[in-house]
Amino acid sequence: MSTLYLLSSGSFNPSLWGKKATLMGGPCYWHLSGQCEVPTLKELSVCLVLQRRLKTFDWTAFEYKLHNEHWVELGLTGSNGRLNVWLFGAMLDVEEDLPLHQWHTICLTWSSSNSRLQVYINGSLHMDEAVNGSLLLGNGTLTLGVSHSLVNGEMVYETGTELMGDITLFRMWSQHMGHKELESHKCVEGDMFTWSERDWIHQGCQLVPDNRLTCDWSRYKIETRISVIQEHSDITENNITKLVKLWLETQFHLNMSVQNIVISPLSLAHSQSNNLGVEDEEKQLLQDVLSQQDMNILNFVMIPQWQNNGCSFQVQAPAGNVTQTMGRIFDCLTKIYLCGSISIQAQRKEINISQIQPGTCPEHDQQTIYGWYFWPETQPQETIIMICEKNSQESATRLCKLDGMTDKAVWDPPDMASCEKIGVDINDLDNITVTGNNSQYVVDIIMTLLTNQTELSQTELNTMLDKLHDVVSISPISTELGEDMVSIVSDMLDTRVDLTALTNRILELTDSIGDKMDFEGEKFNTTVPSLALQIINVNPNQFTGLTFGVSSFFSGQSPEIFVSQLSDVQPIAGNVASISLPLALGSIFPHNSTIRPRVQFHFYGTQSLFKDPGNNMTLNSYIVSASVTNASISDLQQPVIITLHHLIPAKDVSRTPISEKDEQILTIISNLGCGLSSIFLGITLLTYITFEKLRKDYPSKILMNLSFALFGLNMIFLVNSWLASFDNYGLCITVAVVQHFFLLSTFTWMGLEALHMYFALVKVFNIYVHSYILKFCAVGWGLPIVVVCLVLAIDKDVYGNSVQGDSLKVSQDSSVFCWVQNDKAFYATVVSFIALILLFNLIMFGMVLVQIRTMQSNKPARWSNSFTRDLRVVVSLTFLLGLTWLLAFFSWGPVKTPFMYMFAVLNSLQGFFIFIFHCLMNENVKKEWKIHFGLGSNKQSDWSRSMTASAHPQQSTLITSEKTSSIRTVSNSLNSEDSHILTS
Repeated sequence: MSTLYLLSSGSFNPSLWGKKATLMGGPCYWHLSGQCEVPTLKELSVCLVLQRRLKTFDWTAFEYKLHNEHWVELGLTGSNGRLNVWLFGAMLDVEEDLPLHQWHTICLTWSSSNSRLQVYINGSLHMDEAVNGSLLLGNGTLTLGVSHSLVNGEMVYETGTELMGDITLFRMWSQHMGHKELESHKCVEGDMFTWSERDWIHQGCQLVPDNRLTCDWSRYKIETRISVIQEHSDITENNITKLVKLWLETQFHLNMSVQNIVISPLSLAHSQSNNLGVEDEEKQLLQDVLSQQDMNILNFVMIPQWQNNGCSFQVQAPAGNVTQTMGRIFDCLTKIYLCGSISIQAQRKEINISQIQPGTCPEHDQQTIYGWYFWPETQPQETIIMICEKNSQESATRLCKLDGMTDKAVWDPPDMASCEKIGVDINDLDNITVTGNNSQYVVDIIMTLLTNQTELSQTELNTMLDKLHDVVSISPISTELGEDMVSIVSDMLDTRVDLTALTNRILELTDSIGDKMDFEGEKFNTTVPSLALQIINVNPNQFTGLTFGVSSFFSGQSPEIFVSQLSDVQPIAGNVASISLPLALGSIFPHNSTIRPRVQFHFYGTQSLFKDPGNNMTLNSYIVSASVTNASISDLQQPVIITLHHLIPAKDVSRTPISEKDEQILTIISNLGCGLSSIFLGITLLTYITFEKLRKDYPSKILMNLSFALFGLNMIFLVNSWLASFDNYGLCITVAVVQHFFLLSTFTWMGLEALHMYFALVKVFNIYVHSYILKFCAVGWGLPIVVVCLVLAIDKDVYGNSVQGDSLKVSQDSSVFCWVQNDKAFYATVVSFIALILLFNLIMFGMVLVQIRTMQSNKPARWSNSFTRDLRVVVSLTFLLGLTWLLAFFSWGPVKTPFMYMFAVLNSLQGFFIFIFHCLMNENVKKEWKIHFGLGSNKQSDWSRSMTASAHPQQSTLITSEKTSSIRTVSNSLNSEDSHILTS
């Protein structure tokens, strides 16, 4: 008995007609498959259809390169708004840019006979240039949508020049075509490369149906009976179904595409070769087929007998003569198809072809924010143009397209981009009636109107809220629609409008969005700047408690949230805000209901919604809330635990706020003052470091250390907010630690300054202190280091970012600020430390003034204009000892705003005043400036000869020997003529 071996017709070749390659999002590339090679050509034509979605400086449509060569042999790219065509390694500019979001058909055609390259864009000739070259060499590599290079024979894909868009219908012919030929081939496959799976390999790219088909297509519905014959009987019904699908897709790959294949159930008949058990007609058909192939009869035969309508599918083909198209379909289906040991064929008389009538897009009277637009009844694939109602110079368009799923004509959403440029008033929303069909459109309009809007009236906000409430009450809320609405609420919170009157409406809106939102799974969350929403569908039988919190939040950014299911619910330390629902809540939930209880958590990173309208007081924390739907809660046996982080660590008893305008002014004053102080503190340090004679006494050394600490404090304060904006946890802790250190160092040296004056002016006994300045430095720099290290050792998380606004700062700005976040640590290491130093300095200040006044009374004849001199001494000591910082402890209640202005001005300029009193008004400093800058005599100044103290480490030193220098420190605002009276 002979065995039949049927010839294979080759691999399947599914067509890509009607599909586009989406080259967006992540690594994505196409290249020519190994089954296709570019031959050496004397002429060629290439056509493709593309659209750009994102504007990039450089992009690539396709590139063809020879092996072991780096130049582009043939290609199409774009750069800096111009189209570039490559041939034989030469680039030719086409003075044309391809607008975004539009399909463009581009064809290149070249012939060696005339040595000219022609470029057609959307059917129009845009370039006709002479090129040098007679042959396009073959066996190269070709990529779509991405540039590539060859390294050791391997293809390497280059990043940075990808096409961000879509490509379809890339084809290549081995002939030169003119304009008419290209137009006739716009819906014809290439004779070298086709738009099919066989010719291309793609990685990471999506293939999606293209409902806006570039070519004009007609659709046909086909019902037929198909015979599948194989040598062996091991084929299954499922395999036959897959086989028929592949065959249908293969048969129509030239210029048609197959869709919506439906195959009915099969009944199989098996028989021996001498008794086929099939109808005579089918038997004869089988024998005819085999005889045509010059083969022997099968050992085993299987003929599926199709039930109902057999195989039903649809074909879309280029529009043209209907009879001619139906004939081509008959030819494709009745041609015998051989694959391995299987043959497939349809009988011509069993094929029923009917052309599908897609209908038309019905007339549509549309209400939009840009006016009323009437779209007339339109044929498929036609675009209607309407003049913008508000500007006759612009127009809106709308496409009537063929829907790929229903084969019916449907309207695309209108393209109102040109009308949007006209300028739309928010009051135009009143012309829109919200329906279930236009909810997303209304929300999109509101988002557009809110873009970059900060100055809105309450009436305008009320109009928007009215429409959003209508959307919630009328339309189902998808996750996309809900996220858009939450984003709108966030934008409203950023407006410079008093939202107090709208608070309840906004809170009701966010609650309603969470109640009605439809999402998959048990959890859904969305975070936008200043607002977070977490929704959880609770299983009552598995409820063990819930904790929602915000672990990190920067003003103007989306908060970082966390959700925990805890059996023993406790607040989580270190968070910005949190709320914990106890385990006992689970017993209240209904356990037999088909509708699960839903828990909503909200976080508001703004206080603009929550003000006391009576006295305009605002909250000192962010806001977190929880609500439960589909359950009634009462008599809860365990508490709900709420943890809030105070925004202003130093408690303000009255909480009297200052206006936003005052905050902005204070910020400017603080930054300018700190910047100015930093400059003059630098000059002060440079002066005392440069002139050795100025720094020989103890008061000068103490002044230098104080100036350096204050300089560091000002500098880190100026860059704090900028460094905090990087949102780097380690960096923010470092900045907060450095700021803490310099703040404590500054006050420590102020205290040491006061202590030295006490020793020199008030203490009546001579005291010998070995290594006097060294011990001062150990305290001045060592004590702050010890305090900071103790804080870090106990808990480094007490440092972090917050809203800038501490009462011991010179700024009330709302920007993020790296500082001490823990209240206990703040009061223990900042407030109490500063308070003790200031109290000590205040006492020393009084004692020094009394001592100076006593000395003045002993020499009354030498003191004229004593009031002016006393005032200078008081002011000088006030800034030197930092007594202006006491204003921070009195900046509350009705006088908060004026005290904050005085606090900002005086403390930010502390370094500047130190320069004024201890450099500019110091006669000794001025003499050194004159000597070294050639402005005075070069002889040694009198004061340096009369100094009574030396800093030499081997000399015994009495504190009282520094009395002269100490008096100089507090009286350097006096002239040199009178200073000896104080030192006598």
